[in-house]
Amino acid sequence: MSIPSNYISKQFFRATIKTAFVLLIIGFVVLPLRLNSKPESKAEGRPNYRSPFALQVLEDRSLALVTDSTYGSIIKVDLESGKILGDLQLNGEPRGLVMTRDGSKAFVAESMAWTVAEIDVQAWKVTRRFEVGRRPLDLALDSKEQHLLVTNSVGHDVSWVSLSQGKTIQTAKLPREPFFVQPIPKSSKFLVGNLLPVGAPGTSNLKTVVTTLKINSDGDGFTQSHLELPIGSSAVRQIEIDSEGHRAYVLHTLGRIQVPATQLERGWVSTNALTIFDLKLNKRWVTVLLDSPELGASDPWGITLAENETKLWISLRGTHEVVKVHLDQLHQYLNGVDPEHNSTLIGAQSGSSRYRSEELAIWNRIFEDKKYLEDLEYDLRALGTFRLIERFPSGVKGPLDIKWNKNTEEVLVVGRFSGTLSRISKEGKLIKTLSLGHQPKADLIRRGEELFHDATISFQNWLSCATCHPDDGRNDGLRWDLPNDGLGTPQMTRSLIKSYMVAPTTARGVRAGFKVSSTAGFLFLHTSPTKERVSEVMAYLTSIEPEPSPFLAKDGKLNAAQKRGKVLFEGEADCVKCHKGEIKTDLEPHRIGTAKRQDVGGNKFYTPKLLELYRTAPFLHDGRAATLKDIFKIHNKEGKHGEADELSDDELDDLVEYLKTL
Repeated sequence: MSIPSNYISKQFFRATIKTAFVLLIIGFVVLPLRLNSKPESKAEGRPNYRSPFALQVLEDRSLALVTDSTYGSIIKVDLESGKILGDLQLNGEPRGLVMTRDGSKAFVAESMAWTVAEIDVQAWKVTRRFEVGRRPLDLALDSKEQHLLVTNSVGHDVSWVSLSQGKTIQTAKLPREPFFVQPIPKSSKFLVGNLLPVGAPGTSNLKTVVTTLKINSDGDGFTQSHLELPIGSSAVRQIEIDSEGHRAYVLHTLGRIQVPATQLERGWVSTNALTIFDLKLNKRWVTVLLDSPELGASDPWGITLAENETKLWISLRGTHEVVKVHLDQLHQYLNGVDPEHNSTLIGAQSGSSRYRSEELAIWNRIFEDKKYLEDLEYDLRALGTFRLIERFPSGVKGPLDIKWNKNTEEVLVVGRFSGTLSRISKEGKLIKTLSLGHQPKADLIRRGEELFHDATISFQNWLSCATCHPDDGRNDGLRWDLPNDGLGTPQMTRSLIKSYMVAPTTARGVRAGFKVSSTAGFLFLHTSPTKERVSEVMAYLTSIEPEPSPFLAKDGKLNAAQKRGKVLFEGEADCVKCHKGEIKTDLEPHRIGTAKRQDVGGNKFYTPKLLELYRTAPFLHDGRAATLKDIFKIHNKEGKHGEADELSDDELDDLVEYLKTL
């Protein structure tokens, strides 16, 4: 399939080439400095910021409930007056929120406590708690409101909670980091978005999926199937489903991982997409881009249907905006009809049409043959040309959850960094911004967190640091061919946890250390790496601590297999020869038999740190190992990973079980 070259501005391409040279200079000229200093940051005694996450609306009472992940509470606010009617403290970073239809009860995922809180909305108190899996993030009620489905993100599973029994009665493993969930109306099914791809890049096994979970008729167990997103998809966010259960709308990023980053005449490095699934046919219908050639729609997060499901509103965390998609018109275009003229667009000519021929090209191809619907995932003009999409300021900073209030015909959106809630008219006009509590002045770490998630500092709002490092500095599960160590050497995105302790950085050590890499990150965004900005982002990254592995017992103790694996790690397998110290690396280069040719950095790779291995797949510098065991069974033909090649299958299983606890 050919990809037209006019999807990216010449200005953007020139800026990218210039940046590539700057990055190379940083990598090689500054390398001898070997910077490895930890920036100053004071985590102790920091202010307690308001960071709203999820939102639910009680339309008939003009009330909203909002969870706050850093303040640790759920807030009840009067939408008309803006008055806070309640601020109830909860446990463990409250995230997802769902309510019963009558508004009497709310359920909140208490993320780091591994529980769900049941709240009596009228009495404003917690009535029960249910133990679920590790790091619950979102939840949904079944149609009879007798059960909850809870996504446990780092546990890679979901919990099925019986409200009558007050406990989890079954769990189901999902592909990878299930985040947001929506029930499919008029069915016993749920759709769950998996945040990251599974499988090894460069193979047909690499997939990013949305999981369909069907509750078995006897209520005992799930039937599971998967809907695939386009290759390069990651950071799957919220899902919305129409009232008939016919179509699902899914937000995600779409990385151009199949071409080197400098070949940007073929598209942006990372685009921002809306995928529509046909649930009747159980397949992907189409993927469209929310970006335009001159302006990115970075990091889409929340989504809500509005105006009798003729409009779709989306929050853009990275650009602090909201988007309105004219869904009724979009569906007509996808079916070959121009809503304004009620006629086909085929044959429209430049000069006789209000549109230029190149702007019509994508739709003309689609009208002639529906197979060209797949071209929409590369086209930055398709939605904007016919004003199928509009963008408006959100009135908040870092917008996340968004909801349509049908009683007042307005959109509500919460801002993570402003600690506020905005009311926006259906025409896109800001009506009012409500404070969700006192917001302290941002300190160094908080300013760094805001910068890390801010795409407006990048060229044309292209992307933020969090685009490639979602979930607070982790990896996106994708392999990129970036210019810093020479083209033709694609490498996996690395987690930034404890990155201040690593020098040099990158798999081939082409950057001197934490400060150089942080500076280069700003240049990659085509923005100025001022001393203040670099210090702020470094402080934020330094403040992030590894999270306890979901494979550990809740008290942090190892089970029998993990203990045996630890003995092997430190003894017979000799892993500690290279993986030593707090972050399990000797910070030295080694030949491990995975380089294909001599290139930048030779054929050696710096020992990676072994932190949060349970969430950093795929493995090795280019992601060729889909699982930890694949490292030793498939990609260790030269026996370069310690003495692991001498272990039996049972011993390897024990070693892997220990590695998953790190």
